[in-house]
Amino acid sequence: MYKVGTTVIYGSEGACKISEITDNFFENSDNKRLYYVLIPVKGDGRIFVPCDNEILVARMKKVLSPQEIRELISIDIPEIEWIADNRQRNRAYKEMLRSYDRLKILALAKLLYRIKCNTTDKRRLYVSDEEILKKAIKLLHEEFSLVLKIELDEVMPYIFGNITCEIK
Repeated sequence: MYKVGTTVIYGSEGACKISEITDNFFENSDNKRLYYVLIPVKGDGRIFVPCDNEILVARMKKVLSPQEIRELISIDIPEIEWIADNRQRNRAYKEMLRSYDRLKILALAKLLYRIKCNTTDKRRLYVSDEEILKKAIKLLHEEFSLVLKIELDEVMPYIFGNITCEIK
């Protein structure tokens, strides 16, 4: 069980702080349950995660330490396959994001970031690829920036070296 004040990564919401653990009545519910109340670090609102819902709680991941991040990016990030079919690629890459497997997300970001930044590459990113790249970068940026205490725009160069390009 997580404690109040802990920062976690919650699925595609990114970094969230557990502001409280409460038993809350929702209007449409007769049973009382314990909930983690998550506040996104970058953003608004509150997210209620039932403590007894294993699937939703499994989406909460402990934020890595600075040492764990350095170890993660120091290993050889695996190359992932470019899938030629846009629909299959979109499904496969979105599944990688949903898994919040940091190594897969790093590999995905590396592939899409390098294609976007390499003007001589014959492959091109579709709008759906751009959106996936933005989501991958958002997830990595929030956690890495928060933990490493670096600016958001320093995260990708920190991870991949001196590749520079504009991500809008």
